[in-house]
Amino acid sequence: MSVDKRIKVDFETNVEDWRRVLIWYSWKRMLIEYVLIIVLGVPFLYFFGINLLDLKNNGFVTFSYFFTLVTLLIFSIYFGIWRKAEKLKKIAEPATAIFSDKGLKTISNSSSSEKTWERFSNIFETNEDFIFYLMENVFFTIPKRFFQDANQTTELRQLFREKLGEKAKLKS
Repeated sequence: MSVDKRIKVDFETNVEDWRRVLIWYSWKRMLIEYVLIIVLGVPFLYFFGINLLDLKNNGFVTFSYFFTLVTLLIFSIYFGIWRKAEKLKKIAEPATAIFSDKGLKTISNSSSSEKTWERFSNIFETNEDFIFYLMENVFFTIPKRFFQDANQTTELRQLFREKLGEKAKLKS
């Protein structure tokens, strides 16, 4: 008879946790967007007779173009990620996660849920978090700092590998 081993973790995410995870989630999309702006913008300007590589004649235009790109990047990070992290923190509350062979149960003051392992599309491990995807754009995080010790995270990794296989993208 097998014993259903349980791993219990009490956690509370803060704004910094959400910012870190949202940056992790968004960096590829933002990189693609800015590469496209550069790849499409440079030929577009060249079509109108502006060679961004001719710094002697177009130095101001080159500076303005790249200054605008950096400004857009800063604003998209600040207004997108920072504001979204603030909103997520407002709805987050202290919770308990209980991992078992059956799935993940989360309990907080206002709600509780139980999800079988089949419900998860992916689980990612970063240096500081475990990120649980229920769908492509629906995820939550449990920061590693709330785990008791390295043994507990090792047990959790083993459980994820056993139950999710390739859907568990783990560090070690």
